[in-house]
Amino acid sequence: GRRYRMALVGVQYVISIGLIVAALFVGLQNHYLRRYPTGYDRNRVVVVSLTSGALERRDALVGALKSRAEIEEVAFAFQRFGAEENFSGWARPYRDRGDISFRVLVVTPEFLRVLGVRPSEGRDFSDADPLREQGTYIFNQTARRRWDMRPGDCISETRHVSGWGEIAGFLPDGFRAYSRHRAEDPFALFVPGTVGWTLPLSYCYIRIAPGADLSAAVEHIRRSLHSVTPLEPDIEFLDTAVDTLYRKDFRAGVLVSAFSALAIFVSLMGVFGLVLFETQHRRKEIGIRKVCGATSASVLRMFNLRFVWIVLASFLVAAPLARYGVSVWLRGFVDAVPLSAWVFFAALAIVLAITVLTVTVRSWRTAGENPVDSVKTE
Repeated sequence: GRRYRMALVGVQYVISIGLIVAALFVGLQNHYLRRYPTGYDRNRVVVVSLTSGALERRDALVGALKSRAEIEEVAFAFQRFGAEENFSGWARPYRDRGDISFRVLVVTPEFLRVLGVRPSEGRDFSDADPLREQGTYIFNQTARRRWDMRPGDCISETRHVSGWGEIAGFLPDGFRAYSRHRAEDPFALFVPGTVGWTLPLSYCYIRIAPGADLSAAVEHIRRSLHSVTPLEPDIEFLDTAVDTLYRKDFRAGVLVSAFSALAIFVSLMGVFGLVLFETQHRRKEIGIRKVCGATSASVLRMFNLRFVWIVLASFLVAAPLARYGVSVWLRGFVDAVPLSAWVFFAALAIVLAITVLTVTVRSWRTAGENPVDSVKTE
């Protein structure tokens, strides 16, 4: 019966160690996702989903927002940049390469200034771009390298069609339009000209000035929106919007941590029962050992060593299994944390510490008993 119980405890330890390793790596990856460099400022940018009333009075909204110094710049976009990555897909002819396919986000000229981004080559959008017939593009570095693009080139020689426009410049190499679940596809920001675009730009991006009180600035944004529409606006910071791309990953972290805690609890229940069995079964032996000169500390060490060896054997089984499972999960990210060895040893240390504490507390009374009483009882 004892061997069977010890085997069950070993299986529970394998599961516990594996789940702890997984929970630690999921936590590290989620921490990295919250802090990875996107190439744009997402801490002082507010995103507002505009209602139809606000869309019809866009100029009035900009004027109300900029009436106070807390608001540095205001821009608009067709889609919710930061919180989604299914941007519009366009295929347009480019030079002698035929049709090229890329993703595009339609914006107003102030968009990059709101994000705190400067083109690495070429120029930024200007207020004069929307007044021209053709539109204006700023591509990312993936598109530039793939098709050898240059500032001043033209996308589509066909006039008066959606997407006809000039390449003004390129985004910095560190600019990230997508989550870390996928590589950077060819992507462009596009300011439409006077021809070929009629859809509304339903998302407003507001840059709060450095040093401004964020609460006061958000309250001013709310009042400005109420001045153009009676509906309650949907306001959030851009860093919160970016976090929605990883909502499933954050939930996975919570679930794995919960299962890890449950597995440790079940393992400790098994350890507790096994120690109870051992102390009762070997009570006379412990009494005789103490009569022969053994100390309470040596008895505790004897009990703990048995479980330490079980934990170490379980770790040798759990570590490679956990490493394989975590590596498969991390393959779903373009950028991932390394499989550091310290995480595995941290999981081992956690399980060892909890086990030693449990065994010591449970066997303390037996180890300190008067040996005469132990032998007499037996």
